[in-house]
Amino acid sequence: MFHNKAKNIPSGGTTEAIKYLLGLGDLLTNSLLTYDALKMSFRKLNLSRNPDCPLCGENPKITELFDEEQAVCDLKEGSRGN
Repeated sequence: MFHNKAKNIPSGGTTEAIKYLLGLGDLLTNSLLTYDALKMSFRKLNLSRNPDCPLCGENPKITELFDEEQAVCDLKEGSRGN
């Protein structure tokens, strides 16, 4: 049987989303919430944004999303060297 804290892990993300949408409470912005299943305990780590990050830093270099080219297999059905 799961401990009550283990049941709360999935609902933590949902709670954060509801707080964000409703503009209520304190969000985990700039924080990382970790869970230690062996000790059945949570720990909140405060993080700071890297100003040199190429995605979210002060001068971002990644400004759009794109798909990487996938390698294409040129083997056709029935042509395996038989």
